[in-house]
Amino acid sequence: MKILEFMTMHKNYDILNDNRHVIGDWSVAAEWVGATWLPLMKTAGLHKFAWVNCSLDLPRVSINQAVSFTDPAELPVRVYTDYNQALDWLFEEHINVS
Repeated sequence: MKILEFMTMHKNYDILNDNRHVIGDWSVAAEWVGATWLPLMKTAGLHKFAWVNCSLDLPRVSINQAVSFTDPAELPVRVYTDYNQALDWLFEEHINVS
């Protein structure tokens, strides 16, 4: 919920969620993240959510589970294994505008 709070406070609607150093399993929260929290983020103005995945199996499975509860047509969530590719996607619209 802190990410939602900071997103709206700072009016930054392109989010990079870097999970490269997550080591635990959080699959018990995956449905809530995908079905409740991400839609709340979208309602609050989320434009893009780039999620950088971890190389470990358990956190990676949790992210995939969370994303499986989202509607890709409604939520701008993309999962990456490469940090720089995630940044490129977040900034591509800004680069193409200039």
